[in-house]
Amino acid sequence: MGACTWVNDKWCELTGCSLDAALGDGWQRAIHPEDFKRLMAEWNGLLVCGGIFCSEYRYLRPDGTIRWVLGRASEERDSAGEVVGFIGVVVDITELRQKAAIPKSKISPESGKEPSRRELEVAQLLVEGNTNKQVASKLGISVRTAEAHRARLMRKLRLKSIVGLVRYAMARGL
Repeated sequence: MGACTWVNDKWCELTGCSLDAALGDGWQRAIHPEDFKRLMAEWNGLLVCGGIFCSEYRYLRPDGTIRWVLGRASEERDSAGEVVGFIGVVVDITELRQKAAIPKSKISPESGKEPSRRELEVAQLLVEGNTNKQVASKLGISVRTAEAHRARLMRKLRLKSIVGLVRYAMARGL
């Protein structure tokens, strides 16, 4: 799974690639090389665990320009409930990302606390595309504890979404 069967004109415009170039695994060539490994790990996690894929990443266009996107994909199932493919959408967030860049040292003044080492470890593993279960396993903690660290960090930073957490982690170089 993961072989592309169709992209729309807007995707072609965004990436600078043709429909023919995107088919099969050709769509992967549009992904920025620095994001490729993480994104493929996230995608493979979806294939193993199922659910909804959501990630922020870059496309590197043939002319060298970079476009940031928020990509989402969800399972498409047949009448028997079997996964037969995925339907995805990407939203160009380049301008939003440039406006909302988070300085490396920005911590919510209301929190009064720096993130703990463990909270940053959890954030780093999540950004790498690990599920909560995988994070817990790698850190030797329960899934509930991993989720608690993530939630506490998001409260400290006054973040409302995982995308915000990813932005924070990327800005800090995690």
